[in-house]
Amino acid sequence: MGGALGIEILGARYNYFHGTENFTYAIFVMAEEGFEMIGIVIFIYALLCYLGSSLSSLRILFSDERPNTAAIAVELSYPEGGRKIG
Repeated sequence: MGGALGIEILGARYNYFHGTENFTYAIFVMAEEGFEMIGIVIFIYALLCYLGSSLSSLRILFSDERPNTAAIAVELSYPEGGRKIG
């Protein structure tokens, strides 16, 4: 998130002096959004690594039995001996 914040600050400064209707500002916006997406990918990866280290199995089930509705079920199985903390 730090990269996105830094790029956003630079983009805001550029916007103040030059406006938004130019290619350079578009590059600032593209870089900021890219850093935000990379941050989300890293967060999801870390979350999945944590789940993988503390669960013995994970099942996510999707069903669409009725029109205009969707159901999601999640089953978590912890290793023998209960839930692993830390």
